[in-house]
Amino acid sequence: MTGSTSGRSARVLVFAAEFLLAIAMHGLTSPVSAQSGRPSLEPVEAIQDTPLRIPDRVLVNYGGTWYPGSIYAVKNGKYKVLRDDYSSDDRWVTSAELKRPTLVAATRPQMALPGSIPNGVYTCETILSGAMSGGPTAMTIGKIGVVGKGVYTSLVKEGTGSRAAFTYDPASGRIDWDGGKVAGFLGRVVKSSLAFDKRGKPVIQVTYTVREGGNLLDLSCR
Repeated sequence: MTGSTSGRSARVLVFAAEFLLAIAMHGLTSPVSAQSGRPSLEPVEAIQDTPLRIPDRVLVNYGGTWYPGSIYAVKNGKYKVLRDDYSSDDRWVTSAELKRPTLVAATRPQMALPGSIPNGVYTCETILSGAMSGGPTAMTIGKIGVVGKGVYTSLVKEGTGSRAAFTYDPASGRIDWDGGKVAGFLGRVVKSSLAFDKRGKPVIQVTYTVREGGNLLDLSCR
């Protein structure tokens, strides 16, 4: 086995271990296929050895293509980036592999964002980007309920969970969960936002890790 093949195998094993941890703790159901898109980019400027912090906006070079995202881990002058297309990128990169965007044409929802997240019950799936299946997979884990402005019920498989709080920015769609976690769920939230699917239904998107600096997993509630 070559060094590069061995490295890829090790990364797959890490993804699989964290994903199986989520399965063990939440009793996930069978996988189904999921889709994701890629954003387009406008001109950028290079980062001139400027220290970056969580959650600074950057472009990260992957395979010769620049992807927009946010810093989610910093260690010894290196960074991990959460890409906007929700593809997991667990590499530690230096500032030489990053650029600071001056203008990014990010993927935007087709519908205008509402002043508050619509009330209702949202069924949540956790998404793993291709580590085991070769493509994104989604598994249903439970439901949350938005019951008022900034108030929701915790993630449960059945019934109604306890009440918890969140804040929502209607200008950007950003969601911040009280305590940095979705109540009832094991993951630490790295990024969360409101969007709309092709049918115009609201979707609560959450990207999370199961350990500090770990691989990225996605939670989608609709």
